[in-house]
Amino acid sequence: MLRNSTCNVICSSFIPAPTNDALHSDAVFINDKITDSYNFNWLIDGLPAARARIDTQTEEPFYSVGFELGSVTEEGVAELNNHYDLIIEYHVLAVDYKTC
Repeated sequence: MLRNSTCNVICSSFIPAPTNDALHSDAVFINDKITDSYNFNWLIDGLPAARARIDTQTEEPFYSVGFELGSVTEEGVAELNNHYDLIIEYHVLAVDYKTC
């Protein structure tokens, strides 16, 4: 923390294929999850990561916990979100721990 850093792998995981045809079944599995509106829910230093959004009815900004796994185009094609830009905001406490 407190260091600028770009393009670092945070974690990785393997999603097992439901059938023997690994490439095809992995894509089908992920596409099904995208069409079912699955989200990622991340924790950063124990706090939930959120996405800045705009309410479509009131046009008010708000934070939505989590990130969409992907989206579906008008043609019905599932698209995987495979890149995220994270902005981590923090403040420095003005407490002198030596005197506490």
